[in-house]
Formats: sequence, C-alpha cells, structure tokens
Amino acid sequence: MRPFQYCLLLFLLLAGACTNPRWMVKETQSVDPNDAELISSREFPAVSSQPSPEDPVLHLNIMSRQRYEYAEKVLMARYVQDYKVRPFFFSLGVLGAASAFYLANSGNISQIDGQLETVTLNIVGGLLTLGTAFNFKPVGEPRPTGEERHLRTTGTQVKVDTAQIAETNQDSAIVNIFYDNEPVASNQRYVINRGRIDVPLGSSLSDMEITASNPDTVKVDVGYNDSTYSYSYPLSSFLRPFARVETPVTELRNTPGESNDNILAELVEGSQLQIVEEVDQEWYKVLYGISENYLPKDDVSLVWRTSDFADQSQVVTVPVVPFGEIDVENNIPLLNERNSNGIGLVIGNENYQREFTPRKYTSRDLKLMETYLKDALGYPERQVFKLEDSKTRSPVDSVITVINRTATDSSDIFIYLSGYGIFQQKEGDYHPALMLNATDSTNRAINLLELFKKIANIPSRSTVIINNIDFRQSLDNTNRNNDIPLQSFRQPLRNRAITLTSQNERLAILFSSEFDQTTHLFFGNGQQDKKHHIFPYYFAKALQQRRTIISEIFRYLQRNVSYTSRKLHDEAEDPFMFGNQSIDLAR
Repeated sequence: MRPFQYCLLLFLLLAGACTNPRWMVKETQSVDPNDAELISSREFPAVSSQPSPEDPVLHLNIMSRQRYEYAEKVLMARYVQDYKVRPFFFSLGVLGAASAFYLANSGNISQIDGQLETVTLNIVGGLLTLGTAFNFKPVGEPRPTGEERHLRTTGTQVKVDTAQIAETNQDSAIVNIFYDNEPVASNQRYVINRGRIDVPLGSSLSDMEITASNPDTVKVDVGYNDSTYSYSYPLSSFLRPFARVETPVTELRNTPGESNDNILAELVEGSQLQIVEEVDQEWYKVLYGISENYLPKDDVSLVWRTSDFADQSQVVTVPVVPFGEIDVENNIPLLNERNSNGIGLVIGNENYQREFTPRKYTSRDLKLMETYLKDALGYPERQVFKLEDSKTRSPVDSVITVINRTATDSSDIFIYLSGYGIFQQKEGDYHPALMLNATDSTNRAINLLELFKKIANIPSRSTVIINNIDFRQSLDNTNRNNDIPLQSFRQPLRNRAITLTSQNERLAILFSSEFDQTTHLFFGNGQQDKKHHIFPYYFAKALQQRRTIISEIFRYLQRNVSYTSRKLHDEAEDPFMFGNQSIDLAR
C-alpha cells in the first residue's frame, strides 16, 4: 500500500470522535480514612429523651467521644474525556504528511538521491501524521470513573467521632436530684444497662406532694467517669396538677356553680383528680374518667403528680342522696301535733371564705333541724326562722328582735347554731364566737356570750340552745405554742352559762364537743355516709326514738356521739351542757 493510501486510511479512521482516560488531581488536602491514629477517647452521658408527662423519666445514653489524627494527602481521580477532530488542521496535517511520504518514497522525484534524505522525509511524514492524530479538541466535561488513589502526604487533620456504645467502662452512675435547690435524692446509684441510664424523676417528685401553683425547676446531677453532668427541667414539664379533696366530702359538678341540679358525684377526703385548667377564683376544671367536670377550689388543694396517678384508684365517690332518703330524714314521728307557742331559729354557715374551708353538710343539718321542729314538734312554719350563710350580724339581730317581740311566758324557744367558731379577745378574756360568711373583720362573727344573754332574756316557758360549732381550727391557730391552758378558753363560756342558767331555770345550753375537738361528719372508715354531722344526726335520732326530755337526749348523745367519732375518725367528740335537763321538747 502506498504512503498516500496510508494517510487516506488514517484520515478516515481519525475523522470521527475518540475517548481518552487520564488521572487528574481532585484534592490537594484530602483526608485518608485508612491512615489514622487514635489520640484520645472519653465516655460521657447524653440525653436521649427528656422527661415528659407521658414518660417522666430522664433517659441518658453513654456516648464515646474519640479524637483521631488523619493524614492529609493529594487525592487523584481517574476521568474519561471525549475528543473530536479539528477538520481544517487535520486536513493540513494529513496533506503535509502525504507529501513528505510521497517525496521520500516516490521514484519520480530524482532530486532526492541520498538515503539520508529519504529517511528524513519519512520521519517528517511520520511526525506530521502523529501530530495530526493528536490534533483533537475535548468535548463535554470529563466523566469520573470512580477510581481514586491517595499519593504523597501534605499534612495532618484531627477529627472527633461521637457514637453510642453498649459496653462501658463503668457499670453505674451516681445521681443527685434537687428541687428548688433542696435535695430530693442524694447519691443514688443507677445501674447502666446496655449503655443506658434511666432516672425516674416522676416517682421521686410526685412523692414529695409539691403544692406550689408555680413550681420551681428540677436539677439532676449525674456523676460518671470522674465528671459531673447537670440537667435542668421545669417541674411542670413532666408532672401534672391534681386537685386533692381536703374536706370530708365535696361535690363534683358538671357545670361551675352551686346548684342541686349539677351535682354529678360526691368525693370523699383524699380523692384526687387531674386539673385541666383553673376556671376562675372559685373553680377548677378536672378530669373524671374522660369527662371534664368541676370542683370548688375551697374544698381542694393543688398537688403535682405523674399523669398516670389518676389510674391508681385515687377517687372515692359516695352516692348523691336527696334529702329525705337518710334514715333520720324519713319516718319522722309526730311528737306534738301542734305547738302554736313554738318558736325556732336555726343558724348555720357552710360556704366559708378566706381561711376557713366550706363546712360540708351544714346546710343539710339546718334543714334536718327545721324539719323536726315543724313536722315532729309541731312548730308553726311561720315561726321557724332559718338563716344560712349570713355575711353580717344584722339578719341575726333582726330575727332575735322579732322573737323577743312575739315571745311570751308560754313560748318554747329552740335555737340551733352551726358553723366554725373563733375566739375574740375582749377585756383580757377569750370570748367564743360563731363565724359568719364574711370577708371583713368587723362583722365576721357573733359573740356567743352576748347572744346567749339576749336569748336568755327573752320570755319563754322553755329555751333550748343547741351548739354544733367547731372551734378546733381557731384554737389551734390561737394557741399554736400550747402556752395557753384550755381552761382559759372554756372559763368565760362556763362562767356566762352558769350565770344565765342559774338566773333562768327555763334555759338549757348544749354543746356538741369540747373546744379542742372537731365536730365530725358521720362518714369514714368504710361506714355508711349519713350526710350529716354526727351530733345533729343523733339529736334527730333521739327524737325519732321519742326521746324528748333533755336529760334523755343528752345521755343518748353522750353514749353515741363520742363512740361514733372515735370509731370513724379515731378522735373524741364529747358533748357537754349547762342548765335545766328536765325540759320536755314535746309537751
């Protein structure tokens, strides 16, 4: 084949495109993952999940922080490049090479005689051919093949690697829990299980029974690997507020506000329901099962618990029983068909404000006394007065004035007083007084010594004053250090009662308990709820059994009131009286 034909064939072969692989510098400071040295390693706890109401536990994972020194090297990568001929230059190169080959190998050109000249022209033709073959321009971007290699080292680089580990250097951690900067749990050792520490904050804090409306922060210190790690969380972020019933019984209502139509159930003391929100100054919205209901704030205290506390049978209910369904409220005997000379006054306060909680069932006690005066003793309805939740002394003074005007020497006067009692200092003595439902200190109480004197001076055939008044709370507040003898509180009343009953032989004054004793409800210790205080219940029970003479009634009260109080509440409640015990309520 002639040289010209070789050049023509080369032109045809190279006239299209071609590809060429090559190595290129990708990075001058690349980290070689296969050339590393471990510098240091340290374990530490890290929070995996924070405590929440659904899971009041602080979960910590043991992590390992490792520092490595890596070599930095030049990183080379292999690419493939597409090329395309340059037609004009390629044509010139082929033409020159063909000419050189022709001159060197054609016998027709006589001017070239020597061997050296022939070789030189062939070399020139070859070089032109070779130059023409490489006279291509690149097309598109180089395509990586995925092949990389690190060459010479250019430096070093330190990197930190953090990961959770299951096998740890230590098998436990020391935990301290603080609330409001006070220790809750000190130096508690928690076992590390598969690289995990679980600190049950909910149970520890719930047992403290924290009652603050705006609780403080909980701090957790974890000692591990010769270091202490601290974590802080608001108590309200993982505990829930609960309403704990502090009164013997309170009503759970389906709407806020007091009404006989919205009572859903009655909860006993100690029952606890989760608070949904504070409705206003008087009511909490609470969860009872899955329904939202309402509790009076005066009957409950706020305490922080875990959200699952509601599932632990912390609610004890008693049935709602309408008046007339308790044994002393029905089957009322007719002791006196009609006593036109009977005058009755029942005074009581249940819904106290300020420092006194509501006095449960006082209103029902008043209705019980009112019913027996009318239905059993035959007192005319118009002559039975009831004052409930009085805020001032004015209504009481007005009724006493009316009774004083209408009473005669033939009148049978019956007075029933119920509520909380306080002691007022007057002339160096402690005077007992009946608390009113008042918000100011001026009209907050009725002085019993003055009231007894007014009543004793009213003309009558018989006058009976029944007192179911609870002085215990006031006595505890007044005599906190127990440095005042109880006799100092009893003596003014005793002196006045003795004086009045000695001057008025028609007068009898009964008290349900001593001043240092509580007037309890007839409920507790798994016994039936009688919906009344113990004293008025047994007073009505005595009348139901046709005991109408004061001496018989008093002995019946002495036997039953204190016994029942001790049985249900493990506390004494001892009635006492002054005056004429021969008075017959049914004559």
